[in-house]
Amino acid sequence: MGYKLIIRPEAREDLLDAFQWYQSQRQGLGFDFKLCADEAITKIYRSPLIYKKVLQDIRRINL
Repeated sequence: MGYKLIIRPEAREDLLDAFQWYQSQRQGLGFDFKLCADEAITKIYRSPLIYKKVLQDIRRINL
């Protein structure tokens, strides 16, 4: 069974907002956040079933 990773536009906006907020707190911190987000997305892509369902077939990983 194949799985499709979907990152909704709203989630992309949230990630960009978070990046900008972290960057405003300390130069470079936004890039640290981006690395963590990229790692989380890779983990979901590789092993989607290990994350808890939050709604029907929607799963979530915390950053």
